Amino acid sequence: MMKLFRKLKNKKGFTLVELLVSVAIFAVIISPLIHAFLSATDMSRKSHYLGDATLASRNIIETVKARGAWETIDNPLILGNAVACDCLLQVHTFHLMGYSAGMSTFDVTVTFDADEFSDINNMQIADYSPMDGVFAQSVNEYENPDILAADYLATQVSIHSGVDLTAEQVRLLYSREILIKVHQTAAEDRITVTYTYGYAGYTYTRDYEFYRAARTATEETKSVYVFYQPIYFRHDNITIDNSAGMDLKLFLAAQNLNIAGYTPVISGDSTVELFTNADGGELVSRSQHDRMFKITVDVYEKGVLEQGGRRMLRIEAAKLD
Repeated sequence: MMKLFRKLKNKKGFTLVELLVSVAIFAVIISPLIHAFLSATDMSRKSHYLGDATLASRNIIETVKARGAWETIDNPLILGNAVACDCLLQVHTFHLMGYSAGMSTFDVTVTFDADEFSDINNMQIADYSPMDGVFAQSVNEYENPDILAADYLATQVSIHSGVDLTAEQVRLLYSREILIKVHQTAAEDRITVTYTYGYAGYTYTRDYEFYRAARTATEETKSVYVFYQPIYFRHDNITIDNSAGMDLKLFLAAQNLNIAGYTPVISGDSTVELFTNADGGELVSRSQHDRMFKITVDVYEKGVLEQGGRRMLRIEAAKLD
């Protein structure tokens, strides 16, 4: 028993030097591991932040593609909190402060540049014009006002003057005027076509209403089409009366236009945008405006844009309206 006690008493622990050496070796081993862990954590944070920045730019581009470039330019709040706009002739720039995507918040600049596609944007193309109202002169002898007027005037001449003329003879002699008139009240808009014929002091009138609509607070441009049978070898008088002031596009089409040089006398309100196929005219509404844009999205860290700092990401896309 005494021998065992002496053995235990003679046992020694670690010395201070041994302990310090052990700690130093441990520090040498663990230091690269800690550095690698911290680097991986920082890289993961930056990767997620860059991913959120990419998501922000993609969200903006997809919004523009879905809503249209001009709709977005006219109403930039579609994109978010647009606090400023720098607009030149063909370049429009919007600043979005505090734009959120994922778990991050950024400052973003969105630029629409039409000058980048000037060749395309300088081309004139046909505009789409809906048919808000359509009138077509009938060719049926029981509905055609030219035939009805000839029959009526021939009858009046025969009754009152005793001169027997056929309807065909009167049709070669009578005068015709076509009046296209806009009527407006507080409640509704109407458009009528009136044919007026005259011969030997007698007249015949025929009215057709082909457009009627309730008035709304926001009135858009209306497009109406009038198709008529031309009278050849004489002046065809057509008058447009838009004294009511409707925002109107009028497409005036002579049917069966098979003789070159037919020239009607068209008069009336200059506020009406008129398109006609008579005398070589073109029955098409054409315009030239920016349709193709280069969209540039620059993403900055929050607060950096106001300080004039460098961007962290740029994404570009093209949009055809």
